[in-house]
Amino acid sequence: SLMNITFKTPSDELDKKFSAEAEAEGMFNMGGHRSIGGMRASMYNAFPIAGAQALAQFLKDFAQKNG
Repeated sequence: SLMNITFKTPSDELDKKFSAEAEAEGMFNMGGHRSIGGMRASMYNAFPIAGAQALAQFLKDFAQKNG
């Protein structure tokens, strides 16, 4: 879907860490498709700009902390 941002971290352990830290920031259900894995952020039409900005900042911070 064009509304989903899909990506993978280098490992399953990092996926779990990403999900846990995202949930702590109020970003839930970031897991990818059950048969493919990885991560998925859904950003539908009503998704606010502030939410997209928060996600972008979280992704940047997570990448800096975890390589």
